[in-house]
Amino acid sequence: MFTVHVGWDQYVYIGGDRLCADAVARPRKLGLFPEPMTASPYAAELEEPEVTEAAGEDFWARVRTELASRQTVLLEEATVRNAARWHRLTPENLDTVRAGLSPRALLTVSPRSDP
Repeated sequence: MFTVHVGWDQYVYIGGDRLCADAVARPRKLGLFPEPMTASPYAAELEEPEVTEAAGEDFWARVRTELASRQTVLLEEATVRNAARWHRLTPENLDTVRAGLSPRALLTVSPRSDP
C-alpha cells in the first residue's frame, strides 16, 4: 500500500507501508533527487478535517439561487491539494460545467467574477 501527496511547493511525497530500496534507486537513475522521509511535511495539515458538504442537490440549488442574483459566480474545482480548474458559472452553462466535473473534486464557490 502507498500514498502520494503533492505539496504546495510542487514536491511529490510518496509513502509506503514498508521500505523499498527500488523506490529510491529508480528515481535517482532518472536524475531525480529522492529523499527518504518518515512522513510528509504536510501530514499535520492532512490530519485536520475540512468542513465540507456533499455537492448534492441542495448545494446546486444554492448555486442556482446565487446565479439568479449575480448572473456569474466562480467555481473552483480542486482535484488534488494544489491543482485546480476555475469555471465561470452562468445560468446557461451550469449544467454543462457540472456534468464535466471530476469525481470527488473539492468544489468552492465564490461570488467574485474573476479568479
